[in-house]
Amino acid sequence: MVKKIWLRAANTYFQLSLEILIEIALITLNWRFGNCDCIKAIRPLLWALTIINAGTITHTIVNLLKRKTIPHSRNEIAFEVLIEAGLLLVDFNFLLHQCACAVLIRWLFIALTLVNAALIWLTIQDIRNMPTMKKSAAVNLSFHRTNDTAGLSTTKPSWKGQSALPRDRTSTTQLNPADPFLVVDGVSKIYPTQNGGYTVLQDVSLTVQQGEFVCVIGHSGCGKTTLLNMVAGFSRPTDGSVTLHGTPITEPGPDRMVVFQGYALLPWLTAYENIYLAVDSVHPQKSEAEKKQIVREHLALVGLADAAHKQPGQLSGGMRQRVAIARALAIRPEVLILDEPFGALDAITKEELQVELLKIWNDHRCTVLMITHDIDEALFLADRLVMMTNGPAAKIGEIIEIPFPRPRDRDRIMEDPEFYQLRNYILDYLYNRFAHDDE
Repeated sequence: MVKKIWLRAANTYFQLSLEILIEIALITLNWRFGNCDCIKAIRPLLWALTIINAGTITHTIVNLLKRKTIPHSRNEIAFEVLIEAGLLLVDFNFLLHQCACAVLIRWLFIALTLVNAALIWLTIQDIRNMPTMKKSAAVNLSFHRTNDTAGLSTTKPSWKGQSALPRDRTSTTQLNPADPFLVVDGVSKIYPTQNGGYTVLQDVSLTVQQGEFVCVIGHSGCGKTTLLNMVAGFSRPTDGSVTLHGTPITEPGPDRMVVFQGYALLPWLTAYENIYLAVDSVHPQKSEAEKKQIVREHLALVGLADAAHKQPGQLSGGMRQRVAIARALAIRPEVLILDEPFGALDAITKEELQVELLKIWNDHRCTVLMITHDIDEALFLADRLVMMTNGPAAKIGEIIEIPFPRPRDRDRIMEDPEFYQLRNYILDYLYNRFAHDDE
């Protein structure tokens, strides 16, 4: 993978160099030989080619600054073909003239024509090496509604959207409805208060399959954390049940690990020692060498091998959260519970950790339940998105199946029109249909 990235980077910068070379040659010819008889007739064409090539260079530089290295697009190849056609016309013009300057620069323009042809070939190869994209694959997108309430329709809205992403079903998580893994069945949670019971959740039902990545989204106070706390075993439902492999969850256990937004690391221990403590607690029967090997492997997994002996106070927020994720994964839980793990991080670190989390999940495929307030994050990570109604007495309003195939690439997903259809639908759900009442 790293080799491919570096090859793509070298290819992109080489193409940019060729574009700049053509631009320098065009500007020099316009300035140096602009008054020559053989040039005057085609001078507007030369300036047009100069401007078009400058636009291509600008587009390449902007993309490099935004994404460092990207495949060239079909728009760029259209510009390059246009430049090639113009250069061929210029070559033909010089063949018709026998003046001294025409003979002098004829071979230069032939060379430029060949350079641009090479540029077109490189761009075609770049596009051919991109993952296959279907131009007009129509997909039926259905939104499954559960827990009928007075404010919810029982019909299942759907639309057909054009998607540029392939729908290779073999690359998506295969779910077997006949073999439920984690089941939340008719769960309600009521907290006693001086004024009577306060209902946080009411009649919530959800089935999660093994290896599935599920995100939960909703406004503050809708019971997201309460729901995940019952899955973790930190609290019990007032009504209903939460089962894992058919066994009721009544207390915390090593088969379910939680990563909190606040890191929850012991500040007097190093990163290595925080992870070792978890491994030693869950697997006391393992040898010392085995435990140390597990710790080292998981520090390397999150890119912190060199920071193993630093305490949390010496680490950045992103690094601390990496330690928390490594600690959770080191004991090989069946369910990884993430309570807004990236909510306190800056945008750049957040995106980097999202990519790392997705890579780790692709490699290990443990079941993930994650709370988020970030719609883009949910669409990038999840197989399904559970959308809660407002509290009190919150329910599951809708469950959306995320159709993008795996492995996922953020840039490709965000170029897919279906991404924005989904995003707008979720925004409408959260900020129109279930907006917070400020009164």
